Amino acid sequence: MKIKHIALAFFTLSFAFSYAQERTKDTIDDQVVNVVKPYTPTISDAFKIKDTPRLKDSNTVKKKNVKYNIFSIPVASTFTPAKGKAATVDKAKAVKLFDNYASLGVGTYTTILGEVYLNYELSNGENVGGYFSHHSSAGGIDGILLDDDFTKTDLNVHYSQKLRDFSWKVDAGFDLQTYNWYGLPEIFFDQTTADQIDPGHSFNSFYVGGKLKFDDAIIKDGSVRFRRFGDDQDSGENRFVAKASFDVPIQDQEINTEFSIDYIGGSFDNDFNGANEIKYGNVTFGLAPSFQLTQDDLTVDLGVKLVYLNDTEFDDNKFFIYPNIEASYRLVDEILIAYAGIKGDLIQNSYYDFANENPFVSPTLFVAPTNQQYKGFLGLKGKLSNNVSYNIKGNYYAEEGKALFKANEAQTFASEDYQFGNSFGVIYDDVTTFSVAGELNIDVNRNFTFGIK
Repeated sequence: MKIKHIALAFFTLSFAFSYAQERTKDTIDDQVVNVVKPYTPTISDAFKIKDTPRLKDSNTVKKKNVKYNIFSIPVASTFTPAKGKAATVDKAKAVKLFDNYASLGVGTYTTILGEVYLNYELSNGENVGGYFSHHSSAGGIDGILLDDDFTKTDLNVHYSQKLRDFSWKVDAGFDLQTYNWYGLPEIFFDQTTADQIDPGHSFNSFYVGGKLKFDDAIIKDGSVRFRRFGDDQDSGENRFVAKASFDVPIQDQEINTEFSIDYIGGSFDNDFNGANEIKYGNVTFGLAPSFQLTQDDLTVDLGVKLVYLNDTEFDDNKFFIYPNIEASYRLVDEILIAYAGIKGDLIQNSYYDFANENPFVSPTLFVAPTNQQYKGFLGLKGKLSNNVSYNIKGNYYAEEGKALFKANEAQTFASEDYQFGNSFGVIYDDVTTFSVAGELNIDVNRNFTFGIK
């Protein structure tokens, strides 16, 4: 077997060698021919074939006509399909709005309370209106030596217009209030002394202001207001407040900034002892930048408030820095929301605010601002159901120079109608306050809500 393989290999090599020898005898050598010709493409018109070619295919199968008949046989059926009905969506009833409103109420001690709201649309987006209210009582409390009747009347007119990119409003008003310093200590005075006292006193004020709101601009809104407040004891107070808020874009964040100017100045003819005139005046400049951080269910507002105070009467300047931080976290969607924050501010006190909170103050007040160093709060709020909501909140305040009311002592040789222990003064002290509050609101229906606080 090996001999056959060796013979076959030898025969193959011999054939290859002899073929190679024959190739070497070829007299034509290999040549290289280079043909150089530039490529010049051309575009020719395409012609559409208009004639349909005829095919001669012997395998073409002709269509065969098929004839058939349908025998319709009725089938008894007791099924009757019901007619379809489109699903309806309950549409909320539109709230009916009224241009005008009036109310009147009466009560004991011949008390009358009336209000009138008027509004008229001049054109699309242009309105004019007014407001009038009156609250009075004829008095008649048993055991009172002095008159105890009072009246309070407010009048306001306004004009507003809404344009394409902004809206604005101007308003003006007048207030008139009359009261009596009727809180006479009966253990020191009798009816004979009371008959010599005229406890009646009145307050009046006039104000004018305006608001401006932009829809899409760096400045979001602004407002100005001037008020003149006085009484029948020759006391007077002027106050001017201007505010503006705007957004400052920085990279991907928007810094919301609020700027304010608050001026107040006034005077009283006498102090409580009737010795000296009281004058006061302050102007504050406030700047409060803040920005909001959101991540999932957490929302945090980080900010600070800067206030510069200039005492125009005592030529004293101060600078305050207050925190302005608030955060909320949705623990269980709308059911349970935790929130907390810490803020502060310089509160501008005024004779107007004191008289509205306690109309029995004497026209001998010392008016100064309150430094609210911080106001911390912590709470939980949410919904127990679609129509039941709750809110629980705890507060802790730290205030320096807080205004407090104090009953004035009766003067031995009283010469003014408010010096018989029947009026209040104002003192200032450092106060820390802790409070806890809770509320529960139940929306019975669209027009009735029941709340507990």
